[in-house]
Amino acid sequence: TQTTGFRLVFGEADGIPGLVVDCFDRTVVFQISIAALDLLRDQIIEALVRVLSPDVLIERSDMTSRSEEGLDAVVKVHLGTNPGTVSFLEKGVTLSAQPFDGQKTGFFLDQKNLRAWILEHPSVFEKAKVLNVFSYTGSAGIMAMKSGARKVLNVDSSQGALDGCAVQAQLNQIDAKAFETQKADGFQFLSQAPERSCDVVIVDPPALIKSKRDTEEGKKAYHFLNRAAMKLVKNGGVLITSSCSHFLNE
Repeated sequence: TQTTGFRLVFGEADGIPGLVVDCFDRTVVFQISIAALDLLRDQIIEALVRVLSPDVLIERSDMTSRSEEGLDAVVKVHLGTNPGTVSFLEKGVTLSAQPFDGQKTGFFLDQKNLRAWILEHPSVFEKAKVLNVFSYTGSAGIMAMKSGARKVLNVDSSQGALDGCAVQAQLNQIDAKAFETQKADGFQFLSQAPERSCDVVIVDPPALIKSKRDTEEGKKAYHFLNRAAMKLVKNGGVLITSSCSHFLNE
């Protein structure tokens, strides 16, 4: 189909707290975050193999929250071999994931609605200069290019993530000169970049509020981040901002 990469199980949202299952074509990645499901690992593996018949099955149960329940991190290939980088389709666009050693499950499938919005609004991106901060491997930037952007600058503090940007550009035959990368701290970059220099600014930071006690400090961080990002947007331009902090409502 036009989409072969998708989140199959999304924890509480699918009635299975503590379990995430992501599919990247024939590679399946799962995460267990709570002790109750840790006891059911063998049954989970059996079910995923029986229902999905994957070529590769990887466990990425290495989130910090496991330590709160006394659980060790588990990163393991249960079926097949480490595939390195895998490619898949999302709305007909070729993207790539690093399921064994990338962040989370190797890709942020939970941002599919944002990427779909970018594809569905070419009038926003046609000939636009786009800044993609906290870019990870640049999937939002890829969608911006597919939607007609003239240039995308992807900014991330991880060199591995920026290397992933180059891989995705090659997969989509995008000129590296139009799909640039810069290794930098997102906060510092936004505070120093020229004002009114971009048609579209995309900001997708990591969780800045990881517990209730971090709420007030986290709000200040989001305020600074978005205020700095707004200053870079040209008059009539667009700011796209995201939050993955559970403790910060809209």
